[in-house]
Amino acid sequence: DDSVVATIPVGDVQVSVSGSTMTIDPISPLEEDTEYYIEIPSAAFIDLEGNAFAGLSGKTAWNFTTADNTAPTVNSFSPADNGTASAMDTTLSLTLSEDVKAGTGNILIKKTDGDVVVETIDVASGTVTISGETVTIDPSGDLEYETDYYIEIPSGVLLDLADNSYGGTADATTWNFTTDVAPDLTAPTLAAIASPLSPSDDAENVAIDANLSLTLSEDVKTGTGNI
Repeated sequence: DDSVVATIPVGDVQVSVSGSTMTIDPISPLEEDTEYYIEIPSAAFIDLEGNAFAGLSGKTAWNFTTADNTAPTVNSFSPADNGTASAMDTTLSLTLSEDVKAGTGNILIKKTDGDVVVETIDVASGTVTISGETVTIDPSGDLEYETDYYIEIPSGVLLDLADNSYGGTADATTWNFTTDVAPDLTAPTLAAIASPLSPSDDAENVAIDANLSLTLSEDVKTGTGNI
């Protein structure tokens, strides 16, 4: 944006000359991952006979980009940490603070109970996809219902584009979740009691104003249709 970061007089202590080499040592460090250019006016440096160095001007004569030394951090997990996940077809993802790429190593899915490794996933495998700052992990199998899990991602498995390593999740609490309750797929039946039907089947001499009732094997609600 052409903003001036520093104006340094050539006679300042930030500027030193040794023979034919001029060194600039700014008091304040530059910002990371930022483009800069240096302008030096004509006559800022002269040779021993008084001839002036022509100087440098514009954005292209002396320009450079500073290094990115900041490691990526996590912005969010899905399922959320301490959250609930579907046991069936669960997809895991994390969103980081910047674009990342695969490094080397394995992502581990573990059961909290006993720290049992459920699956070991190579970050370079097709099971892991990376799009910008989002990393998606698609486990090869379903997880168990009503089970506590956590995800381990060692340092070095994910890198930013400057090769700074995401610190990872190295314990059972940084990214953990519980899978949902197994669905009820069992249809209700007549309760296993002495008289689930009232009046009982084949009963005789039933009062004409008697209520009719049946007791089922589990709690129910009305559906559709006619009795």
